[in-house]
Amino acid sequence: MWDFFQIMLELEVVGEDDHSYQVHINAIKDELRRRQPDIPIIMDRMRRTLYKRRENMGNPTEEVMEMFPFLRVPELVSS
Repeated sequence: MWDFFQIMLELEVVGEDDHSYQVHINAIKDELRRRQPDIPIIMDRMRRTLYKRRENMGNPTEEVMEMFPFLRVPELVSS
């Protein structure tokens, strides 16, 4: 099962670079500022940034939360 997950994760990052990751992260932040955020859009962009978030998990928690503030939203991380 892990091999399947790893392959899927690697396929997700094909075509993504630091700029596109930042675009996704900014779009998530913008969407969360809306009165009624579009959760499917947020979830899709979170899926696209999973690899980058995993890369940063060794960093101090406060640094990760500053980079990815949407991780503080329980409804998004428990889905």
